Amino acid sequence: MTEAIVKNIDNACETAEEFTKVFYKQVDNNRHLTSKLYLDTGLLVWNGNGITGNDKIQKFLMDLPASNHVLKTLDAQPISENLVSNKLTYLIQACGDIFVLGKLITIVTKHTKIFKKLILEVVTKFLRSV
Repeated sequence: MTEAIVKNIDNACETAEEFTKVFYKQVDNNRHLTSKLYLDTGLLVWNGNGITGNDKIQKFLMDLPASNHVLKTLDAQPISENLVSNKLTYLIQACGDIFVLGKLITIVTKHTKIFKKLILEVVTKFLRSV
């Protein structure tokens, strides 16, 4: 593995940590600011339903009950720039617990998963907003 690849992976991990701290702080405490974290053409998929556009995503999140997310695991991978029009892009996967109205919400499927968010974002948008 080349030094450039290792550096790109390290940057993906550091960006994922910073982004998820900002993202879940916004969702839990300042939902009225979440549109700044999505591209204008951003897509949120919730229970199989797509919501497109940062303003529509923010409105959707504003309509949800108050929450508190506790991040348990985080993974980040750089996406080859050849695949995304030479834009710096990372795939971020976050999992953990979500508390709604002070109660832990448990979602039981084939495997128990409390919350799982997969984020594919063009990193430059996030870095500009921080």
